[in-house]
Amino acid sequence: MAYSRKEWSDCVGFLRRSVEDFNYYNDEIMWCREMCEKKFPSNTNAIGMAFTHLTAQRALCLFRCKRDRLTEERPSTKRHLLWYEMEEREPYRYLSICYWNLKDLKNAVKAAYTYLVRNPEHQETIENLQFYMKQEGFEEEMLDDFQRKEYENLYMSGVSAYHQNDWWSCIDRLERSFEKVLREEELCRMDCKDKIDWSSVEGTLEIDIIQTSMKASVLRCESQCFERLSWVNGHKVRNIIASHFEYIHICQYNLMRGTDACTSVANYLLFDDSPLMRRNRFAYNRQYKKADLFTPDPKILALYKRSVLEKRLLEYIDKEFRVSKASQLAPESSKDREKWSEEIDSTDYFPYDKVERLLTDGECKVLRAPIRTKITDLLLDELSTRQKLTECTLCEDLLIGKPQSITALPA
Repeated sequence: MAYSRKEWSDCVGFLRRSVEDFNYYNDEIMWCREMCEKKFPSNTNAIGMAFTHLTAQRALCLFRCKRDRLTEERPSTKRHLLWYEMEEREPYRYLSICYWNLKDLKNAVKAAYTYLVRNPEHQETIENLQFYMKQEGFEEEMLDDFQRKEYENLYMSGVSAYHQNDWWSCIDRLERSFEKVLREEELCRMDCKDKIDWSSVEGTLEIDIIQTSMKASVLRCESQCFERLSWVNGHKVRNIIASHFEYIHICQYNLMRGTDACTSVANYLLFDDSPLMRRNRFAYNRQYKKADLFTPDPKILALYKRSVLEKRLLEYIDKEFRVSKASQLAPESSKDREKWSEEIDSTDYFPYDKVERLLTDGECKVLRAPIRTKITDLLLDELSTRQKLTECTLCEDLLIGKPQSITALPA
């Protein structure tokens, strides 16, 4: 209302308060969920009545905690659209204009930039920011994100250290960044506990159908957390887990930490089947001649297995529960009676020992080029489909090279 009435001071005050209140509310809810999960952990072997009793204990814990932390006067956020708008930083879209009308260029720029980090293609805000940048008094330091996470700062600092050949700092900052990413992902998954698609259970009172639909909604949200964390300073990182190890393994190699570098390569290949990383594994394998060095870290392997199992379950639900235009489910099959399997094969079956040559000289030149083009992308796609690389000329000086799939991000 203040924005539409052009009451700019009130506009800033109310919008900032809404952001602060939303963050406070979320922090308190996350605190309660984490505390109750520690008291009554869900990852136990409890079954039957014991499981139901444990769930009831955790539910009671949440009721009491929310009442104590937020009081009964603070209503819960029932409109998921409102939650989505806050997550997409919608208040900053209006804050930039309110700040500009108050002649506060610095905060107008920061608010516009903060919104564009999450919504990089919003044309109106792009034009506003371009306008602000032409004004007298503009400084590049104003291009700052109000809501930048700590892992983003550490990630960008680690990438910067990599490009400066500061190998110790590169490893330290990227490893700390990765730990922060894991913590953010944990909080993101807890935030998914109430992200339920109620439309999927309309018209049914069957407890099994309701439970399956509700759990699928939450699991779908949880499985997307790493994807949501892959935006760093407004830039999309292809795979936030793999990208850390893409830099770390080179820094480790340059510090003569060959065993650690091999582990990092194995960690990377769990999440991204890149021909360029296979090139690096080929080189390390040829140098160290120990295939058992390429064993993923147990913590990273656990993340990989969890992601595979979640994808497996969601694919089953999406396929088997799909309803046709005639409101008919798929016909019953023998797969409907198959037991759930948690077996995961994480073995890398690529025949490295049979590879003698990797890339042609021309391909090496394309990959070595400082600017990535469509030709580079086409070559990467083509390399990804090769099963046997035996007819090419090896490019020796490209074996342990710079990450090709990620560029440095501006601070």
